[in-house]
Amino acid sequence: MHLSKTSLLASSLLLAGNALAIDLDLDNEDSIRDAAATIAASIVQRYTNATDVPGGIPGLLGPPYYFWEHGLAWDSLINYWYQTGDDSHNELIGQALRHQLGENYDYMPANQTKSEGNDDQSTWALAAMTAAESGFPSDVLADLNTTWADIAIDVFNQQAARWDYESCAGGLRWQIYPFNNGYDYKNSISNGNFYQLAARLSRFTGNSTYEEWSDRVLAWSVNVGLIADEDVGTPGAVYDGTDIATECSDINHIQWSANAGTYLAGAAYAWNAVSPEKSTLSSSLHIEIATSPTNTSKSDANPLDHPPRLASPLNNLHLRLRPRQQHQRHALRNRLRAEQQLQHRPTRLPRHPRPRPSPDPHAHNLPPHHRHRLQHLIHCQHNLRRAIAVLRRRRRFTREHRFHPANVSQRRRGAVLWRGERHDVR
Repeated sequence: MHLSKTSLLASSLLLAGNALAIDLDLDNEDSIRDAAATIAASIVQRYTNATDVPGGIPGLLGPPYYFWEHGLAWDSLINYWYQTGDDSHNELIGQALRHQLGENYDYMPANQTKSEGNDDQSTWALAAMTAAESGFPSDVLADLNTTWADIAIDVFNQQAARWDYESCAGGLRWQIYPFNNGYDYKNSISNGNFYQLAARLSRFTGNSTYEEWSDRVLAWSVNVGLIADEDVGTPGAVYDGTDIATECSDINHIQWSANAGTYLAGAAYAWNAVSPEKSTLSSSLHIEIATSPTNTSKSDANPLDHPPRLASPLNNLHLRLRPRQQHQRHALRNRLRAEQQLQHRPTRLPRHPRPRPSPDPHAHNLPPHHRHRLQHLIHCQHNLRRAIAVLRRRRRFTREHRFHPANVSQRRRGAVLWRGERHDVR
């Protein structure tokens, strides 16, 4: 298996959860490989210690780690196998990914229903996507009649259905369930992971639907202000999130490397999926990889969870709009708004004649002693309809004429009284 120093070093950094005293020579491939193996063994040992005790759950490293951190660990171990060829942990990885799959194969297992968020679910889906891209063995899925790619697609379909047009003209909420804190928060990590998943599925399947969704998510992130352009804030900055209580007008300007990283990965995959000439968004948004200062101390930092072999033509980290392309950005924004309006336009059903009861009692096959009563009810219904029509005509006439000066019965200086209401006469 081909192995580059840069890609192996990247995999090693992905696996590094805590600082370890490891001798590392960046000019020696064997040294890099040994360092990666040491870190991988450390993660596996920590997992074994958590699952070999009573109450341990397969696939989880135990407290204090969150659900997304477990998914990121397995994603990193798949990368380790892909870059080094060391398959000694593959059986453990497959069992973990299988056990947390859930009944619907969507990484929403019963043990996480209380607190799972969109970012948690998408992190595990990205691990499945890494497995599909790298050809990770799928023996553990043989009895489920599914594949790693199908699992990632199922998660994408669920999150696409959660795309919230009701507030802020789109975007994913942080939480899935309304009873969790953060349900009203739309953050970069959830939308960035969804963007990356769509871009990777576009690259993997060639399906243009995923490309359209990746464009939609990125455009929304820029338009709402999660990704700053030249008009607002520091160009290329990726901010943490915003709240729907303010209709996403107040941005939380905290920056985390995890947020920038997942958008960066998605941009690289999107660029690889289509040429710049075919990508509408790539031609209107000059995506550059940012080197803007970000906070790397957050415990939920999510490094690039994808095979680091992607060749990216991106030069900087800024999402920068040139002046001559401002009209293209506004055209994109108008197109997104038109799509959102179409999503919420009520469907007008065709008008059909109202069913009327048959005037012939014999058509109802009723007993003879009910026919007279039925005829009476039909007659009453006909009279009621006529009365309603008369009332409607009178109401319309009254509404049109009651404030006309010629039809007002009472006048006072400067005002007209009608049924207790006051209306100025001008």
